[in-house]
Amino acid sequence: MLIDPTGPALPSNFAYVHELCRPNELTVHEVLGDVSVYTHRELVDGAQEMTTALGPDAREKVPGPLRSNWPFMPLKKWFAKQNDASITLKFKEIETILGRDLSPSARKHSSRWYTRPDQNAMAEAWVTEGYKLFKLDFEREKATFHRQEEGTAHVVIPKWVTARKLPDEAKYEIEHFLQYVKKKYGL
Repeated sequence: MLIDPTGPALPSNFAYVHELCRPNELTVHEVLGDVSVYTHRELVDGAQEMTTALGPDAREKVPGPLRSNWPFMPLKKWFAKQNDASITLKFKEIETILGRDLSPSARKHSSRWYTRPDQNAMAEAWVTEGYKLFKLDFEREKATFHRQEEGTAHVVIPKWVTARKLPDEAKYEIEHFLQYVKKKYGL
């Protein structure tokens, strides 16, 4: 079937139409709470892009570098200074840290609070500092974050520490060194 009957008879202007499809029918897609309506022509135009996007690495998060002028950098720096296992912030507190208001959609749509494969979303501020959004309460306008076990405080415990029994002297030295660090940094 010709997509545009007035257009040339080129492969890009042809489309296979399933017998159940009806002419002039619109297709509705919901993505992250946003609804989009497409004509068949728009779907065909985007077919190549969709095919490419569905490759094996399509869902893998590959964020770009966080620039110093990134709008959520103040929030990232704030999370970097935190030591608590759980943090609850009111939206107003987040706005104070950012020095600006949250977008209206951030007050209504949970999709604004999670990482996205195509951009550095607000969530990068806490995810890159080892926190995960635990609970989002739009009614009370607050968010609770929990420190993820993996990467806690950006410390990597060498495998040899837990792989086998340590000599008593090594255990004693490690425990006392950790107490020293705790005291020195007020942890």
